[in-house]
Amino acid sequence: MDSSSDYRTAIEACLEELKCYALKEFPVDYAEIQTNLGTAYGTLAETEEKAKNCQLAIEAFGEALRVFTPDAFPWEHAMVRNNLGNVYSTLAEVEDPVENCRRAIAAYTDALKLRTREQSPEDYAMTKNNLGIAYRTLAGSEEKAKNGQLAIEACQEALEIRTPEQFPLENAHKQSELGKAYWTIAFETDKTGNCLRAVVAFRAALEVFTPEEYPVEYATTQGNLGNTYRTLGTVEEKTGNCQRAIAAYREALKIFTPEQFPLQYADTQSHLGDEYWILSGVEGKDENCRLAIGAYKEALNVITAEDDPLQYDLLQNYIKSLQTGTVPVEKS
Repeated sequence: MDSSSDYRTAIEACLEELKCYALKEFPVDYAEIQTNLGTAYGTLAETEEKAKNCQLAIEAFGEALRVFTPDAFPWEHAMVRNNLGNVYSTLAEVEDPVENCRRAIAAYTDALKLRTREQSPEDYAMTKNNLGIAYRTLAGSEEKAKNGQLAIEACQEALEIRTPEQFPLENAHKQSELGKAYWTIAFETDKTGNCLRAVVAFRAALEVFTPEEYPVEYATTQGNLGNTYRTLGTVEEKTGNCQRAIAAYREALKIFTPEQFPLQYADTQSHLGDEYWILSGVEGKDENCRLAIGAYKEALNVITAEDDPLQYDLLQNYIKSLQTGTVPVEKS
C-alpha cells in the first residue's frame, strides 16, 4: 500500500472483520485485526489528520494488547509495543511533545524487554533506533544533554547490529539519526566535537543516499549537513563552514523544488539566506547580501502571511534590514 486511499480501504476492511470476530469468541483473530487496524491508522496519520488517526491507532493497539500479553504472546506483544511507540512519536509532532515522547520511550523500552539482542537482533536494532529517535526528539524539549546522549547510545547500538555491508539502506537511515543526535547535543556540550561527529555520520549516510536512488533522503541529509556546518561555523572557521553550509543547502534545493516540495523549499531557502547574510559579514558584503535577499524572497514565494504570519514577518524584516542596513551586517 502506498497511498492514503489504500490505508482507508484497509481500515474499512478491518472494521468489517471486527463485526465477525469478537474478543470473547475469537481473541487471537480479534487482536490480529486490531493490530492491523492500528498499523493502518498509524500510517495514515503520517499524511492526514495526524492527531485523530494517531488516537485511533492507540486505541486499536490497546485492544490488541488485551490479548497479546507479554507472557502468552511475547513476540506479538513486543511488535505492538514497538508500533505503539511509533504512533506516540508521530503524535508528539502535533501535540504534547514531551509527554508523547515519554510514552514512546516507555513503549520501546517495554518492547526491548522481549526483543533482545541475542534472540531477535534485527527487531532489537529497529526498536533501538526508534528509541534513539524518541530520545532525540525529547532532547529538543527537556534535558538536552542527557536525552541527546541516550539517543546517541541507542543509535550506536543499532548500528552495531545493522552493518553497512549487510544492510546499506537501513544503516544509512541509522547514520542519519545518529548525526541528528550529535547535532542536537552539540548545543549543550562539546559543540565542535559533536558537530564534527554529526558531519561524519551524515557523510556516511550520503554514501547510500544518492540523488539518483534516494532523492528525498539525499536532500534531507544535505539539509541536516548544512545545519551542522552552520552550527560549527559559530565556533570555528566561520567562512569555510558558511561556504560548506551553503553548498549543502544548494544541493538540497536540487531536489526540494517549490513545485514538488514547497515547505522544504521555503525552509531551505530561509536557511540559505541566513548563511549568505552571515557570510556577508566576513567577505563579499554586497554580493552576499544580495544573495541573502534573493533566498529570503524565494522562501516568501511559498510562505504567506495567512499560513505562517510569524515567519512571514521575520523574513520581511530580514529583507528590509539587508536593504536599508538598519542592523549590523553580521548575523549569527
